[in-house]
Parts: sequence; structure tokens; C-alpha cells
Amino acid sequence: MIGLGGITGLFKTAGDIVDNLHTSDEERLSLKNAFVELQGSVIGDVLEYQKSLNDAQSTIITAEA
Repeated sequence: MIGLGGITGLFKTAGDIVDNLHTSDEERLSLKNAFVELQGSVIGDVLEYQKSLNDAQSTIITAEA
């Protein structure tokens, strides 16, 4: 599974690509804002998934004990 650092790196790379586009400053900022919002959403989903895994592991360990 890709870690949070990998997700952050992926979005940084996408942001760097946006910086190199030949568009107006307004368009670049709009795209970068969209990437930041998407990154926040993806990280939130990953953290929620990790929490679910931890809860499941905790349940299994408790049942085994």
C-alpha cells in the first residue's frame, strides 16, 4: 500500500507539472487548489481505511486472547 509520503509526493509532482503549464496565473492557481483539495480528500480516505484496519486487527486480537 502506498504511504502518506507517497501520496504527498504524487500530488507534489502533479503540482510541479501544473507550474510548468503555459497558462495564466489564475488557471494555474485554480488547478493547484483543486489538487490540494483532492490530496486532502485522498489522505482522509487513507487514514479512515487505516483506522478500519486497526479496528479489525484489534477485534481479532481481543477475540484470540
